[in-house]
Amino acid sequence: MLKKYRISALSAIILAASSVTVQKAEAVEFYNNFGAGVGVPFGIFGVSYELEMNLTDWFAVGPTVAVGTSILGGGTTEVGLQLHFGDKNSLLRYGVSYWSGTNTIVETSFDEFETLDGETIGINLRIQLGSRRSHSIDVHVLKILTPDEEEVQNKLGFGVDAEGGDVKLGVGYVYRF
Repeated sequence: MLKKYRISALSAIILAASSVTVQKAEAVEFYNNFGAGVGVPFGIFGVSYELEMNLTDWFAVGPTVAVGTSILGGGTTEVGLQLHFGDKNSLLRYGVSYWSGTNTIVETSFDEFETLDGETIGINLRIQLGSRRSHSIDVHVLKILTPDEEEVQNKLGFGVDAEGGDVKLGVGYVYRF
């Protein structure tokens, strides 16, 4: 129930953000970014779509949705907001991001897994390639905020070993047009 509420609320925010008008609308550039990769920004193992809105030559806002699979625990969804800094046509562009959706996989019994939803924040580096900078490799360093180990134990009703910690890596290919 909470997952559906979060996704609905963040979807409404993304829809509102993508329809915001700026006084000089002709200065805003919109790009569609389709990606595939591993990690929270790509639905664990999956694909993503970002509506990149370059508000200036050096700043962009990108509402993002992703769907994928955790392989072990089933389907995954992510809704996020990315902020990109640096010249839009440079080789390197850095940013920060916020994600809500599947970010934890827990083994509940031998060979049985469950996915849990929560909030994640991150920093990222976009390596833009090609003459039009339409191809990129995105690298994300992410910190899982929720659920923490105590929340996982309360939800499942038993203790868990926190393997891997709460800092994760995401890597993927993104095509911009």
